[in-house]
Amino acid sequence: MPSSSETNNTAEYTALLLGMRAAADHGATRVHVEGDSTLVIQQVRGIFATRSTRLRGLRKSVKAEMARMEHVTLHHIDRQANGHADRLANAALDRRKTKLECGLHPDGQGCSSTAVTTAVPSVVPDRPPSSTAAAPTPSAEPDETEQGDIDDGEVYAAMCIGPDSVPERRPRLRLRQLSDTEEEEAGAIVERLAATLAGKITDASDWATAEGYITALPYTLYDKLQPFAQHRHQPRPQHRQQPQRDPPLGTHDGGHGQPSTSRSRRRRAKDRLRRRPPRITRHHREHRLDEALDDLRAVEHASPHDRPAVARARRRVGRVNSAIAQQQLRHKFDKDEKACVDGILAAARASRGLATPSASASRQPPPVPSTAADDGSCPIPSDELHAFFTAVNTPAGTFEPMAPVGVPFRSAVAHLPAATSQPELLSDAPTTDDIEDQLQRARGSSSPGLDGVGYDIYKAFAAQLLPALHAAFACCWRHKQVPQSWKVGVVRLLFKKGERTEPANWRPICLQQAIYKLYAGVLARRLTRWLDANGRHADTQKGFRAMNGCGEHNFLAATLVDQARRKRRELHVVWYDFANAFGSVPHDLLWEALERQGVPSPFIACCRGLYADAVFTVGNAADGTTAPIALRVGVFQGCPLSPHLFTAAIAPLLHALKRLPDTGVQLSSVDRLGASAYADDLKIFSGTEGGTKRQHALVADFLR
Repeated sequence: MPSSSETNNTAEYTALLLGMRAAADHGATRVHVEGDSTLVIQQVRGIFATRSTRLRGLRKSVKAEMARMEHVTLHHIDRQANGHADRLANAALDRRKTKLECGLHPDGQGCSSTAVTTAVPSVVPDRPPSSTAAAPTPSAEPDETEQGDIDDGEVYAAMCIGPDSVPERRPRLRLRQLSDTEEEEAGAIVERLAATLAGKITDASDWATAEGYITALPYTLYDKLQPFAQHRHQPRPQHRQQPQRDPPLGTHDGGHGQPSTSRSRRRRAKDRLRRRPPRITRHHREHRLDEALDDLRAVEHASPHDRPAVARARRRVGRVNSAIAQQQLRHKFDKDEKACVDGILAAARASRGLATPSASASRQPPPVPSTAADDGSCPIPSDELHAFFTAVNTPAGTFEPMAPVGVPFRSAVAHLPAATSQPELLSDAPTTDDIEDQLQRARGSSSPGLDGVGYDIYKAFAAQLLPALHAAFACCWRHKQVPQSWKVGVVRLLFKKGERTEPANWRPICLQQAIYKLYAGVLARRLTRWLDANGRHADTQKGFRAMNGCGEHNFLAATLVDQARRKRRELHVVWYDFANAFGSVPHDLLWEALERQGVPSPFIACCRGLYADAVFTVGNAADGTTAPIALRVGVFQGCPLSPHLFTAAIAPLLHALKRLPDTGVQLSSVDRLGASAYADDLKIFSGTEGGTKRQHALVADFLR
């Protein structure tokens, strides 16, 4: 039995592992497991995730033992129904020893040892793929024009992108509410699919073959789960409801029993009319307001002379009204900050009796006349959008890493300490723990890309898909490439303001495949941990870091202003807002900045593979989808790795600003603040006009 020093979860896992090993040692092929721990049962099924590395190791050991069986079912029972097992467990804890009881061997002799070692490794090595999943060796050389590897009667082809090949985005896969039996059936289907593809990916002899298998993973998963998906109902025209009339007697089928049913139906309809209609509220706070108003009316009617009770009821109504007003203000601020602030100022002037309109309000452009209902489509033709985004995503010039203007930036990076901490982060292949951690951090509501498979599907079948995901990511890491289908983004344009026929007035939102974002998220977490461990993050850069960077920047700016006022000193502040910052950084600058900061070349090659031949399409043009547009400059929007690549690219500028002499503001004997950055928002400080000019010249040189 488990040790008394273990937690309840580890004890449940250990007991389950002991039972599975004992059943396997006795030659059992079909096992029905009953347990009273919902957490353990659901984690083994793959419905629940775990952050504990110890529980992950135990779960992998249990699943390895389950793989030795032909059929295993897991069933949760109530604790009261598990009284016999509890008595055995308590007796074992009282005796402080383990006792083996077997129906075939009453004396305990002849049973193989099923003890579990005390130290369970945090990372259990993955099981080798099944021999039945090996890819067969073709007997003849394939034709050069063949795009896929034919195996077991199926074609696993890599995606081809070209002017005449425009991929279509699949509708999002949404699973309906599944019963326990359906969950087990779907999990078994996904597990078989993952085991098959994991074996094929592992046994692939070259990248061309492996790419077809990896490309097929999300699309095959989409097809396999169609029986469990929600039905997509077609919208029906709304007809005016006609009053129902009771049919005359004698026209009912069956001839008897129908009049009573009709009378009961009319009686229920009359009862519904007498009842109070249900509340129709937009959100929970309005429902609370209805309840507070009902309570106020009840108190005023029942005890109108109880002034404290009436006052409490009125204060409750006031608090709910205040919460609703604050929520509406937040929504208005998110939609239009300027209009929200102008409205607050106008309300303040009206309360003080000032009716003079603000200057900003008088300069507001006339409202755009309302048009037809916005269906999400852009009225601009696809050819015009293709030409516009092709020009935007084409570099204006050639990046020269050894240009004379880059001497201060190369010098600043060269003075950084040697990068010697945790080299394994950027050299070892992704593990299953890395993938599972990234899955837990992902938002299930995020929109999917071309394949239509979102994070919610990967999270729901995480335990079953881990072998295939691990094999796919390890293959991509080994070959320093990703499938072409992962590098195809689907852009949807959202209208901002101005003329709707101007492409610049539309905001592009890029949707990428969830499996690609999982892989990029693993790379991003490793890169961030390596940069932090080796001091590569500039102290003034607070964007995309696990800290309250905005609060710190605001505090430093307020401190500088207060110090300048108290000591009557000059303070020069310049704000920079880089236009299209993420979409204009050259790719060569990304790789040069990473290399000079000490990032190993194999990891840089993995990042290069993400951007090689990357394209995107605009899906909501006036006449359909545009032709593929090459991404020759900038980073992916929505990719987990993009923010960290961008901050690494502008890190030389921040290091150079820190080393620039006779600039900044002296806060103490050892602290001198010259700049602060939050992603692409930069602000420089200086106590003299000459220092500000030198800082600005350095920023201009970096942007050339």
